[in-house]
Amino acid sequence: MDDQAKILLVEDDEAILGSMADLLRTDGYEVLMATNGLAALRVLQYHQPDLILSDIMMPEMDGYQFLDMVREDPVWLTIPFIFLSAKGERKDIQLGYEMGVEHYITKPFDPDELLMTVRSRLKRSKEIQSAVTDDVEHMKNQIISVFSHELRTPLNWIYGYMGLLQEGHAMMEEEVVDKMLNDMQRGVDRLLKLSDDLMLIVMLDSGMVEKQVNKY
Repeated sequence: MDDQAKILLVEDDEAILGSMADLLRTDGYEVLMATNGLAALRVLQYHQPDLILSDIMMPEMDGYQFLDMVREDPVWLTIPFIFLSAKGERKDIQLGYEMGVEHYITKPFDPDELLMTVRSRLKRSKEIQSAVTDDVEHMKNQIISVFSHELRTPLNWIYGYMGLLQEGHAMMEEEVVDKMLNDMQRGVDRLLKLSDDLMLIVMLDSGMVEKQVNKY
């Protein structure tokens, strides 16, 4: 169990909604509630749940439409999504999995099964996030190593040529001086390109690019 996990419940039957909320709160979860998919989308604008548990047959926006909206948004894409529905035929369950739900529970449901499923999906989600974080950190370390080498190369060109020019440019042929200046310019251009690439990586890592994209 994760005491800090936040679960979004989407259910139009207020009695079932209340009983599920009580069950999950007793197990230590924070619970957000909505009575249809449209209301749930409004909740998601202000809160990022760790898991979504949704009915299918609801007014205004049903569970299928709601799932589509969730999966279309990259911010919500990785949130585990579970259907809890009275639509229990095999074709209904198969459709749910084809649309991308992590699990499908039919009503009437067993409380222990529901809690076990929630715990399992939250645990799996944390394992995936941890693995992704490790991969990202490894990639960042590789990028830093590459950038360290790439930055030194043009800096060495510029520093070395500057020293040669300062010491003996008056005795050098014009063609030699021009070549050194051209190489120094190439080094400066390379540094500018590397600095742009590094800034983009920083923006991606900090989420600034995503924020800019979401404005549009």
